[in-house]
Amino acid sequence: MSWQPRSRVLAAALAAAVTVPAVTGTALAVPAAAGTTAAGTARAASSSLVIWGADTSKILGPWAGMGNATRPRPLPIAASTVASTRIGCSSGYVLTTAGQILAWGDDRVGQLGDGPAHPPQTATPVQVRLPSGAHAMSVQPGCDHVVAVLSTGKVVAWGQDDAGQLGDSDPDMKNQSRPVPVSLPGNVTFTQACAGFDYSAALSATGQVWAWGSNAQGQLGDGTTERQDLAPVPVKLPVGTRVAAISCGAEHTLALTSAGRVLAWGQGDEGALGTGTPRARSRVPVPVSLPARVRIRAVFASVFASMALSTTGQIWTWGDNAEGQLGNGSTVDHSRRPVLVRLPAGTAVRQISGEAGNGIVLTTTGRILMWGENGIGQLGIGTTSLPRRVPVAVHLPAGQTAVSVGTGWDSSDALAITRSRR
Repeated sequence: MSWQPRSRVLAAALAAAVTVPAVTGTALAVPAAAGTTAAGTARAASSSLVIWGADTSKILGPWAGMGNATRPRPLPIAASTVASTRIGCSSGYVLTTAGQILAWGDDRVGQLGDGPAHPPQTATPVQVRLPSGAHAMSVQPGCDHVVAVLSTGKVVAWGQDDAGQLGDSDPDMKNQSRPVPVSLPGNVTFTQACAGFDYSAALSATGQVWAWGSNAQGQLGDGTTERQDLAPVPVKLPVGTRVAAISCGAEHTLALTSAGRVLAWGQGDEGALGTGTPRARSRVPVPVSLPARVRIRAVFASVFASMALSTTGQIWTWGDNAEGQLGNGSTVDHSRRPVLVRLPAGTAVRQISGEAGNGIVLTTTGRILMWGENGIGQLGIGTTSLPRRVPVAVHLPAGQTAVSVGTGWDSSDALAITRSRR
């Protein structure tokens, strides 16, 4: 099954709103939202978790069934307990400060990771059933499967396993509704993992990359033509290369090297690999054609498009531009070489992210800028519209600034933690 039929298919509005209880207390192993003092209560009240975008698979929580959220709406999860947020195709994930993972939305193939006895969709966050005593350091959803790195340096995965993307070496490739260990080398510590549509990758503490799952487009990066691999294999990096960060898109991966350069492999349609050539795919990492002087500090891969943040605060994009993903005002169909996003003058960037047809920036002043598709309100500006080809500001709640933003390469929703201006 290709990722494309799922990519922009949105469910009809749900019949009724669903009330979601506040996620606090020991039932979900989340620290109490407000503490026991007046000062603690004040701190909790000054921040919130908000969501906007598509009304599908109950991902909007208490707002499910009320239509697409064209402006950020609050979720009843205490922001003071949230370390980071991510979104899959139609499921939301929160990593708590206690190292637990909360999930809600679509669960038809076990994406919520809380076991088999669960409805196919839920608006109420549930706790992912990590191995006993385990604490998560990160969580990264693909479309219908999820990977997480534990504090032990091991990697677990759950959800759909039709192409071996869980990396558990199971020849029957069964979906998993609880996290299972990825069959990575036992003597290697991993610091990061990411999930594409039907493949996954992990980064070791020594800067090496391993990949597993589908290889139809060269996603494994090991130079082979095998269509899939149930067990992780090492990516064939250039000799002497040490990788500092990785990002999985639908069917291509970006690797940020310790030297501040970017490598790409996998599907190259629409110029997603950024090589400057009409390359359909690459089965080994190839350099992205960034200017020689440019050094990169963050990367993000999405669907047929890629993004990189330079050490000087510039944002470079390449690949598909059908929905204005390049963010430079251009109406060209795609770009095989990196181009600069047209940021407002004086913008200083803290974080980059993206969605299937959008780019996202969190600024150092707490603004969220977005560009690209807005047919269902993805930009959070209060209306739907034709694509915006240059960045516009998300309409955050009055008096609030953002401290983090979390999305996913094929999501149509975004999560952000906001706090009151001081």
